[in-house]
Amino acid sequence: MPLRGLRRPPNIRDDDLKSAAGLLDLLVPESFSPDQLIFGQGLPGDRVHIIESGVVKIRRSDLGGRDRLIALAGPGDIVGELAVLDPGPRTSSVVALDWVETRSLDRSALREWIAGDPAAGSVLLQLLARLVKRQHDRFAEQRKHDTETLVARVLVDLSERLAVVSDDGSIATPPLTDAELADLVGTSQDEVATVLRSFADKGVIAFEGATVVTCDRDELRRHSGLDRP
Repeated sequence: MPLRGLRRPPNIRDDDLKSAAGLLDLLVPESFSPDQLIFGQGLPGDRVHIIESGVVKIRRSDLGGRDRLIALAGPGDIVGELAVLDPGPRTSSVVALDWVETRSLDRSALREWIAGDPAAGSVLLQLLARLVKRQHDRFAEQRKHDTETLVARVLVDLSERLAVVSDDGSIATPPLTDAELADLVGTSQDEVATVLRSFADKGVIAFEGATVVTCDRDELRRHSGLDRP
């Protein structure tokens, strides 16, 4: 039952993965159709999902009732991870963007596995720490970069993690509305739309419906500033 896309932090050793091999036997395969709710905000949560294929949207409703897109996750990513540590209600909703296959694990099975091999539990904790760090890095970036840089960084991230590469080499990100991109960037929809039009005018990107196609990957990375020392 290999988890083909599962990424690991660099400080996890091969020996750590061997000690976690027993976890694979506890994972339950699940499939979800496009737009299907995998779990909902506010509902009880006792199951974590590791995505094998497909892309999901992670959404959260704020106190004013506005539903916001907070992240996209794809192969190798973990969603619902807080459920294995906190028996409280879900803090976000996860919806399948396309056909999605996951391997899931409930809290009781995970706790039995950790009790049987406490050292292996450190692997899971480090994976969870990686997810928390990604969120912290994202919030820090939103404070110190302009909108053009942030939009470019979101597009680079999506193109490198979740995009589909066509035969002609173009890179298509998952379909998102301007409002959803604005949620990921952390700014207004109008500002994001202005930057996207500017990138399109320069030939950096193109639009195919709600999908952004990267036409000039090097130029997009230049706008993102990711290659600067």
